[in-house]
Amino acid sequence: MSSANAVVMGCVTTLSADHFVPFYASLRSSGFDGHTCVIVARTKPRDQAQLQELVDEIVLVDERYPQVVPGVALRGMLWTKRTRGLRRHFPTACRWYCRARHVRPGGEAANGLELRLQGLQSLRYDCYRRYLRERPEFTHVLISDLRDVVFQGDPFVDPPTGLEVFLEEPESTFAVDGFNRRWIDDLYGSAGVQTLGSQTVSCSGVTCGTREAMLAYLDAMCEEVDQHLPPLGAHDQAIHNWLLYHGGLGEPAIVANGYGRVLTMGEQRTVDVAPDGRVLNRDGTVPPVLHQYDRHVDLAPRLLAGLGS
Repeated sequence: MSSANAVVMGCVTTLSADHFVPFYASLRSSGFDGHTCVIVARTKPRDQAQLQELVDEIVLVDERYPQVVPGVALRGMLWTKRTRGLRRHFPTACRWYCRARHVRPGGEAANGLELRLQGLQSLRYDCYRRYLRERPEFTHVLISDLRDVVFQGDPFVDPPTGLEVFLEEPESTFAVDGFNRRWIDDLYGSAGVQTLGSQTVSCSGVTCGTREAMLAYLDAMCEEVDQHLPPLGAHDQAIHNWLLYHGGLGEPAIVANGYGRVLTMGEQRTVDVAPDGRVLNRDGTVPPVLHQYDRHVDLAPRLLAGLGS
């Protein structure tokens, strides 16, 4: 398949555009000939200008999330987040404020607060959905983290036929992975942790599918995100997995790590590398998408040099 009718989407909040050069340089050198779009908020003009040189289209969404919460309250919550010894109380302080001021989950005040506290991570799903609804020409979609992803090939050379979600390493279950266990516990309680305990974590950082399947996925994610108060941030991964293992995403293709188009490398103890320097799946194939490659500090510089980034 030609990837001309495909779109690769990501989001940027506050970080310098330099962080995203490897993603876009490697994507273009992979043979991908589709469209690139990045959702941008709270980013300096010079970084916006640099992003415009890297991608086909940037969508600025700051005006979509006005600051409704008074500045003194916002500064207090951010101070709690940044102060050693108080950080663990940050989520509780935010939720106390929201309940005291009757901030409604999914409402304007909640979303504006979420952007300023945590960025676009949990808000991105609605941004992607709005964009796709207005661009019917795209038949296939990949949504991805940007900072820690590079490409070894065109991600659409073998096009998805529905929604594809990607597992982490088999031993990365909710019973043993501290971060994912905490995120589930925060949103769904200890009973939720027990429900998912033996399941392998699916990484929400990269997801792909046909247009119809992706829109259905984004609808489900947005509906569930809107049930929770800020701060969410990385809790979008808990929502992704909760829906996945409770049937909320229909019947997606659940791809084991090391056997598909995305290799999630963060928890890999060893990485197979071909003589030509490309990273290999467990089955010997070359995954087009490498996620969390930067966790391997010896491999990452050589990998980037080989990709021309």
